[in-house]
Amino acid sequence: LKNWVFFKPWLKEFQEEMAIISAILAVAHPKLYTISRECLIRLESLNPTLSPFLERWGFAFNVVSFIGNRSAPAHRDQESGQAEWYDLLLSIGGSTETVLELSSLGIRCEWASGSIALFSGHMLRHGVSNADAERLSLACYGRQPVHKAARVENTEWSRWEDHVF
Repeated sequence: LKNWVFFKPWLKEFQEEMAIISAILAVAHPKLYTISRECLIRLESLNPTLSPFLERWGFAFNVVSFIGNRSAPAHRDQESGQAEWYDLLLSIGGSTETVLELSSLGIRCEWASGSIALFSGHMLRHGVSNADAERLSLACYGRQPVHKAARVENTEWSRWEDHVF
């Protein structure tokens, strides 16, 4: 991993946040959380050179994209997982005028700093308006080719009976 030196300090400092984000997925979609963690474990055994990186990778998701100071027109994420998988979006910074729109559902909501949304970005058209202040968005999701390479099973939609309370 040629860029490991840049990620190592960030992964160390972001451990608690990664655990919280992963816990949200574990509660909302336990089966997806389980297969996503299994995927990462299998990747490490398939490619031992990933071990130093994966040992610190606290996310259940295998992809995290950082999006800085950008609006995003309504779109679907065809590269993220599949219809039954959830993506997690996290807003950091920005202003209370920033809006997250789930146009497939007719929903528009305030996208203030600290807001988290969990939904199928593969299925639902979504977008984010411009921000009047500095903003960073994290998009966390899984990639189907990674799961296929690791030979983990697929999952269905999250169901009420999957949740243990």
